[in-house]
Amino acid sequence: MKDFNIAKYLRENYQGSFSMFQPYVDLNPLKEESEEQLDTEIPYKGPDPHLDGMGSDFEQAEPVEEGNLSEDATMRFDMSDPESSEDALEWILDNISDTEDVVRSEEEAKAFREAPIEDIVDIINSRLQNSTIDIVDNSVIDELSKEFQEWVDENNLPHFSADEILYDDSIEKTPEQEKYLRDFLNRWDSADDFIKLSIRNTPQIKEEVGAEQEKFDRAMDLFGQKIVNIANEMIDDGYEKEDAVQFLRDIANYIEDNVI
Repeated sequence: MKDFNIAKYLRENYQGSFSMFQPYVDLNPLKEESEEQLDTEIPYKGPDPHLDGMGSDFEQAEPVEEGNLSEDATMRFDMSDPESSEDALEWILDNISDTEDVVRSEEEAKAFREAPIEDIVDIINSRLQNSTIDIVDNSVIDELSKEFQEWVDENNLPHFSADEILYDDSIEKTPEQEKYLRDFLNRWDSADDFIKLSIRNTPQIKEEVGAEQEKFDRAMDLFGQKIVNIANEMIDDGYEKEDAVQFLRDIANYIEDNVI
């Protein structure tokens, strides 16, 4: 029995619809199912979602969400605060749904706490699977800078800073332009330099590992004990345990090669 190959034997000595297996198991239904689809539905009682017979695709009745992180979270950080980067990092980690491979070492965490918030956002965003960090408003300073550049272009003035243009007597300015420059410098000095972040979390759908597991569990419920009984009957007939296991493996190989 040690060198006996059941698959090879069947190919060379085919005896009808798996007739040599009959002492241990009736495999005729496998042959019949390969020739035509069964019209009858295998009854199954159990909680939804369920499988309507063997081999059908698993479909979840509803997506499964983990946690309450699907809503947006927003926070404003004052970039003039020396601890703003550390505060932003902690807030991001508390509000994203991803938990693995976001900060990869203590050294990286230390570097993040000292880095510009924009850099922290860029790096962490590249590692996220279920969340996205957006910079909603960069800063009032950025808005004022944009406004000033546009004003300089409109007034045909050199691209210097506002105080340089105001106090450089060689640059000709109208009273209205000087008034704007003084007003602009007052607004600049009183502006809060801040950044506003928003986190969008995608509801996490459990991967369909459960689908494959449910198929396996269903198959074991229907056929597992029968397969064990076949092995036990063979051992009772004098076969070694290893030979019985190999016999079942050869049946599986034959089914994979020959049953559609």
